[in-house]
Amino acid sequence: MDENPVILDGGLATELEAAGFQIQGDPLWSAKILHTNPQAVKEAHCRLAWEGFIQHLGLTPEQANQLLMSGVQLAKEAVQDFKGDGVHPEAVQLAGRCKQLVAVGVNCCDPVLVEPLLESAGPHRSPDLSWVVYPNRGEEWVQGAGWKTSESKVCLADLSPKWRRQWAAWIGGCCRVSPADIAAVRQQLHGST
Repeated sequence: MDENPVILDGGLATELEAAGFQIQGDPLWSAKILHTNPQAVKEAHCRLAWEGFIQHLGLTPEQANQLLMSGVQLAKEAVQDFKGDGVHPEAVQLAGRCKQLVAVGVNCCDPVLVEPLLESAGPHRSPDLSWVVYPNRGEEWVQGAGWKTSESKVCLADLSPKWRRQWAAWIGGCCRVSPADIAAVRQQLHGST
């Protein structure tokens, strides 16, 4: 297992909300902003992904853009492969057979669910396939009211070493995960900010 996991960005919706956009309560979430203000989505992606690629991978802006586009292309190819093979009961086993995929994982779930999910999927993991862990902040979403914050917040940085031991090679965060949360994960796993 690679000793240096890839630290992914935080949630797009979180960045858009920080920029002043109202997302909570809208059934389209950040997709609404894609429709009403695509430039804001582009700028948020620049902050979250391109700057990270440039700063941490040493890429030029053009190389960072090419890397993002290669990810989009791989996702499109994986969807086509999935459609061609039909539906299988074990998604992890299907992903393991897809030569274009390098990782599969969990997205926008409570962080306390990640460990048992990785544990249950572990026996089906292909040696050539890594896990992606991209949980939300662990707060409850209440329809019509928005996020219900909890007094006992889960610290992603504290959970991340266990995820690494379970073969998570790509670790980031979805809804309500901030750049500070991601920096703490990076500090915990890499020892630097």
